[in-house]
Amino acid sequence: MIGRFKIRLFIMLLLFAMIVSTVVMAIDYFRVQQQTRAENESKLDIISSSITHAIESTEKAYSFLDEEISNNMIAAMDYLQQKYEEDKNFEQWNFSKLAERFEMDIYVLDENNTIIHSNSENEIGIDFNACCGLFASILDERRKQGEMFIDGIDLDQQSGEPKKFSYMATEDKKYMFELGYSLVHETIFRDYNFLTVIDDLQTHMSVVERIRILNLGGLPFGTDGSEPLTKDQRKAFEQARMGNEMVEVESKLKGKDVIYRYIPYQSKVDEGSTKIKVVEVVYNTEQLTNLLHKTLHTYLLQSLIVLIATIIASFIIASLFSRPLYLAYHDSLTDLNNRAVFSEKVNRMLREKGKRPALIMMDLDNFKLVNDYFGHSKGDYLLRRVGQTIEQSISKNENAFRLGGDEFAVLLESATEDKAVDIVKSIFSSVEKVIEAEKDICKLSVTLSAGIAFSEEYDTELSLYKKADIALYKAKEKGKNQYQIYSKGEELPKIPFVN
Repeated sequence: MIGRFKIRLFIMLLLFAMIVSTVVMAIDYFRVQQQTRAENESKLDIISSSITHAIESTEKAYSFLDEEISNNMIAAMDYLQQKYEEDKNFEQWNFSKLAERFEMDIYVLDENNTIIHSNSENEIGIDFNACCGLFASILDERRKQGEMFIDGIDLDQQSGEPKKFSYMATEDKKYMFELGYSLVHETIFRDYNFLTVIDDLQTHMSVVERIRILNLGGLPFGTDGSEPLTKDQRKAFEQARMGNEMVEVESKLKGKDVIYRYIPYQSKVDEGSTKIKVVEVVYNTEQLTNLLHKTLHTYLLQSLIVLIATIIASFIIASLFSRPLYLAYHDSLTDLNNRAVFSEKVNRMLREKGKRPALIMMDLDNFKLVNDYFGHSKGDYLLRRVGQTIEQSISKNENAFRLGGDEFAVLLESATEDKAVDIVKSIFSSVEKVIEAEKDICKLSVTLSAGIAFSEEYDTELSLYKKADIALYKAKEKGKNQYQIYSKGEELPKIPFVN
């Protein structure tokens, strides 16, 4: 019995410890996961901040040159407009000499926003309506206004090198002149080139696959032939640019699963079509996934260690406390429930509605003779055997108790008179066989008597016990070795019965 109690206690302690440790470790695991994700996000924020700061520094440094370059562009544009008035046949123009004279690239766009003449032959034929719809609409608006527009830092459509562009339509609106001044050779730009910062970040940040700065049309500065935006990437880019919010989209780069992050940047010095740029940061999730897997492996290893420690601790605690705890609720001689448990169960059953608890009180007739003739060890042996027999004669839903001395009890949650009588008869029959097997005890006429009492609504533990005790006394008074059911109004005689 104590062994089973020890096992139950061990299992209870183990389950409790496992639940507590699992909850604590799970909370810690998710906290570490969130921290890992936060650290990864922090790296990306640092990258974004570094790039935007580099762009801002470049623009501020460049702004010192802006006035001089703008004045040169105005002078060059005035010359081209005057030359057009004098000679509208561009075939007669020497664009290479003009570009060399003004140290700028010169482009002529027709009414369809296509470059038809330039000193840069590889850019002749570029159709802005086809490649860059948004920029083409800006060109159309500028053509209508007929004014000169000077943008900030942008990029060359073919080479990708940073340039400053200006635009102005001819007076007849048939054509538009575009001037492009390269910033690559400017000392200030070389010292504050944001492309250098990008290269450094791509080299030292393992989480980054690629960084690009995209202009209004989604073309990258310093392009090295990188692929154009896909449909989903273009959508995310436009959403970031128009909504002025960071947007992410999952995609692939060189066969690897990556995330494209688009971060809008609004210039504090540039205006017009170059005011808004978008930072594209392509980062892989492999490093983050590996860190999360490592965290999971650590968590599983810790869980295994905690499980082993919990099993050992639970076993030790169960071993130390099982017997004291068991004896607090069980009789040390028979292993039956003791008087404390009897009191708790009777009171609980009496409080439950819809039930009619029944109490069977029993004791051994002539038990004192066993102690007198054969000693207390033999008496203890008989009590143990009788206790075992009573417990084996009832079902799991019924409770057996040793209340003290040779007094035993069986508590039934809800029983009819017939059921209670059947249980008593079964116990009598089994106990009789036990006593008959003991030849020496059998000669002393040791038998069992029982009293049965059924609870009423007004009953308490004491009143129910008293009724069963009265019934037991009546059974003994009638000759022992029999049972008696309590009848209402019966009381014990003034002279107590002596066994």
